[in-house]
Amino acid sequence: MWEIYEATLKQDDKRKQHLNLGIFRSDYMLHCDKGSSSLAIKDFAKHLQLKQVETNTIASSFAGLATNMVSVHRYSMAQAGYYENENQVPNNNPANGLARGMVEAWNLYGNANSVVLFIVSSCERNIFDQKFVEHAIFEINPKISIIRQSLEDICQKGYLNEENKLIIDGLEIAVVYFRDGYSPDSYKSQQDWDTRKMIELSFAIKCPSINYHLAGTKKIQQELSRPGVLEKFISDGSRVQKLRNTFVEQYSLEMSLYCGHAGAVNIPTSVAKQ
Repeated sequence: MWEIYEATLKQDDKRKQHLNLGIFRSDYMLHCDKGSSSLAIKDFAKHLQLKQVETNTIASSFAGLATNMVSVHRYSMAQAGYYENENQVPNNNPANGLARGMVEAWNLYGNANSVVLFIVSSCERNIFDQKFVEHAIFEINPKISIIRQSLEDICQKGYLNEENKLIIDGLEIAVVYFRDGYSPDSYKSQQDWDTRKMIELSFAIKCPSINYHLAGTKKIQQELSRPGVLEKFISDGSRVQKLRNTFVEQYSLEMSLYCGHAGAVNIPTSVAKQ
């Protein structure tokens, strides 16, 4: 992936797509300090904190399914006798948010005859979640066509024309939405890697581009948790501390060190032995 990223840096600016579409999802879990679990429920709740466990920059899924979770949560609360009004569980329609981003990217691409490409696996398990997003795009602009292809399909059918446009089955691709290709095991052959490189070098708007993809790796998240790193991007010390307080400690793969709020210390024995 890094080699593909380096190839994009060497690309002629006139043939490069400078627009990126980012759809990101931060995942959080409830955290309680050691020892607080023995407290009474009313006191225990005061010790709960939301901690960010990861950030997803590629194939951020379940926006479609999550759209229906509002009614599920309201129903569950009603069955338990806790539901009073809909404000307890606010409306949430992330599928529409994803769709609006893709429609805007398609508009910025500037070709009314171009299409949106969903890159999916050859044995797709999340098709229903993806269909919610596809239908949401249709509700916003029914003129936008969407095609679904695997990396293997694109290898067989896709190419770059003389203007560096990505063409698949004779269709010009405006936006590439990755729902596969997020981990190395998604690439079964060198042809799959070559296909990813072709997509990255094309004029299509990528969601995400390879640089956004790499920014979402665990190593980058671990580095951001190191003391002094956030300060390179945010000068306000109080804001830095508030952000850092939401991070769970991130462990590196080096056997002697881990990175957390206190910086580099000896890695726990239980982890080191593994």
